[in-house]
Amino acid sequence: MSLRNKTLFYIGITIIFLLSAIYALSSTFFLKGFLKIEKDHVLNNAERVLSILHDDLSGLSSAVGDWAAWDETYSFTMDANPLYVKKNLPDETYLELKINLILFVDPAGKVIFGRGFDLSNKKEVPIQDKVIEQIAPFLKHNTIDSVIQGILILDEYPMLIASRPIITSDRKGPIRGSMIFGRYLNEQEIKRWSDIAKLSIKINGIDSLDIKKSGIDIEKSSIFIKPVDSKIISGYMVVKDIYNKPA
Repeated sequence: MSLRNKTLFYIGITIIFLLSAIYALSSTFFLKGFLKIEKDHVLNNAERVLSILHDDLSGLSSAVGDWAAWDETYSFTMDANPLYVKKNLPDETYLELKINLILFVDPAGKVIFGRGFDLSNKKEVPIQDKVIEQIAPFLKHNTIDSVIQGILILDEYPMLIASRPIITSDRKGPIRGSMIFGRYLNEQEIKRWSDIAKLSIKINGIDSLDIKKSGIDIEKSSIFIKPVDSKIISGYMVVKDIYNKPA
């Protein structure tokens, strides 16, 4: 091989090596950049879902607040007049408010009236015993402006619950107990969230197989990003219940 050909050969090898190195470095750089963009996107989506949850709880709290600060409700807690129930709490009320539970509880913690409602089948259903067993955190109203809201973990679905003190229409006391609204976080509600957020949303118990397989550490953060495969990336959000425990 002539000197000229050797020179061209080594130059060619050098160029190929340099181009390969540049390609490898740029691929790594751009791949990391795209991965960061994807993770930021999933993080933003996760925060959007949390925002929907908080909006739902706030809306539920606002609705029960309207009912709890009402002279008729105030009187009902003292006389338990069945006409109040007949007049104000027909099936249509549950459907309009999109609630599965109404409870009136006196200052001593005794349930004056309670009703469970199946929104899908539009009929009354029994109130789960676990709801009654766990209402104590929702009854601690020390002021007329008190708001208590959160999530209860029940047998089939979690329930969003909001509670407000029962006071007069002109927002005066003394407080006559607590009024509670509840809404199941079931398939229909999650579908509604998915439609609002334009995302695929799924809920799991904190001890579910999906959560365990994800490898997330719930003690470190409330939102986690984890690639599923080369095409799918998931965001996991840890939501706490009314007892401030991961649910």
